[in-house]
Amino acid sequence: MRGTESVVNISPNWFYQRFVNVVMQRCHPRCRKIGEGPEGCTHPWYRKEVEGSEMVAKGSTNRTVLGFTFMAPLLFPFVYGAALLWLPFQVIKLSHILPVLRTWMISAMYLLCACFPLYLLWRGHFDKEEFKLPKAVDVHISMFSSGIVTVACFLAGFRMTHAIQATACDCACQTHLQSLEKDPQYGKALSKVVEVLSDRADPWSNYPFFHRTSFNRTGSLSWTAWITLVIISVAFGFAPHVETAISHHERLFPTTDVEMWVLLFNINLGPTYAIFMYLSKFHKASMDYRRVVKSVRIFIYLGANDTDKHQGVLKTDYKETMIKCDSERKPLINADVQAFEKGTERRDEMRKLGLNMSTTTGKKNELDILKVTRVAINFSIPRGIIFYRRLRAWLITDMHNERAHINMYVNMSLLGAFLSSILLIGAVVYTNRDVKTVWEINFFNTLVRSVVPPLIVMSVYILWSAHYFADANKYLFDYYKCILLGWKTISMTR
Repeated sequence: MRGTESVVNISPNWFYQRFVNVVMQRCHPRCRKIGEGPEGCTHPWYRKEVEGSEMVAKGSTNRTVLGFTFMAPLLFPFVYGAALLWLPFQVIKLSHILPVLRTWMISAMYLLCACFPLYLLWRGHFDKEEFKLPKAVDVHISMFSSGIVTVACFLAGFRMTHAIQATACDCACQTHLQSLEKDPQYGKALSKVVEVLSDRADPWSNYPFFHRTSFNRTGSLSWTAWITLVIISVAFGFAPHVETAISHHERLFPTTDVEMWVLLFNINLGPTYAIFMYLSKFHKASMDYRRVVKSVRIFIYLGANDTDKHQGVLKTDYKETMIKCDSERKPLINADVQAFEKGTERRDEMRKLGLNMSTTTGKKNELDILKVTRVAINFSIPRGIIFYRRLRAWLITDMHNERAHINMYVNMSLLGAFLSSILLIGAVVYTNRDVKTVWEINFFNTLVRSVVPPLIVMSVYILWSAHYFADANKYLFDYYKCILLGWKTISMTR
């Protein structure tokens, strides 16, 4: 944190992440920095390494993420209370005030969300499943409104702590990728293949599904995804208090009481912001993992023999992948990215190659198809097979990086869906405890209307992720074996 630039770049997440690292380094002997502590205590809690085809955790990664996720409501008052006191002193050192002001406001929101339950217990009176704040104009706050503020702290704590783990995975994967590309025998060829397949200036390349490195992550949401997530987040954050205010014939925001303005603004905006950030990060992680699965599909097609490339499921999968690749590439056109004018040139060329296959010799056809695939691998010699395995190792490392990023979101969403389902069932049973007939049961209370939309979105993302997991395993293991066996059969028949 030296210099003005470092202060300007500090985000609200940095304070909690720094707190987590300091606590783990000083309080947990196995997580101390390298060179500190007794022999054997050499691994930070977030350290991971790529060993062969596996990503191996050297520290207590998952337990630490979960622990500081569920302790976030208790720790936020101390962390962000200190941040609110420290940030104003940095303004006098800077000419750029807006970044510090933004960080200060979001830190204040986290602090108020964490302190909100204590405020209700201190100032409010619990009456019939609601808290009543005796002000100039009575304000009622439902139990659900107070509960989702705590949930907002959980979601924020998870995002911040998980980001440390994701960065550690980035570093581990980058180190392993560099070691593969520096291999004295196959490193230059591997680097050249990756460069050709990810060349932005070549419209026949496989960009954006194939990247030079695995760290070009999805930067922003599409308009459709953004609008959908905003609507769902607003319904989750604002609907509970709006319904409570309407049922008691109250104003949504008192016109004169500044304290109530700040309080109600925070309990509505805090959960809205938290669920939007969580779902948007989950969405981006799903899209990034989808990209690496598509790149593995391209890799399998490159290794197939000429016959397999022009028939069967592999041809269909590759054609669908490249149609999506070209369609997603077209909006990215700029000085660095070039795309086809129509978007159908690759498909037309593949169709022409397929029709000419019967009248073209295998060797000539392999050279012709280079216009589409950009890369061909010679499986007739041992070095070609070994190089194919090196390329597979590069892609597995690329996949480790994105899979580690999405795995925790899937696990946390499954846990949240399980607990939310129990809560929804309990709320429906409690709400209808006096109902005498089935027709009088009310399934659409405030809790159901607010929680079900985010649950549906998380379920869709979980299903997407499971589908991509299955595709990745299919391509990396089943298809990979079929490719090698296909070339072995061809070599035996010659």
